[in-house]
Amino acid sequence: MVDKLCEYSGYPIPESLAGLKNKEARFKVSIEKNDMKTFVAESLGL
Repeated sequence: MVDKLCEYSGYPIPESLAGLKNKEARFKVSIEKNDMKTFVAESLGL
């Protein structure tokens, strides 16, 4: 996606963003704001 944005805009990709392409995703879960309290409690085993 960043490559397409660079292509479209003509601006170079910042090094810090370009490096993300080869990194593994740190967060694999997505939750709704309203579910955050429950998610954190369950993750901590509370």
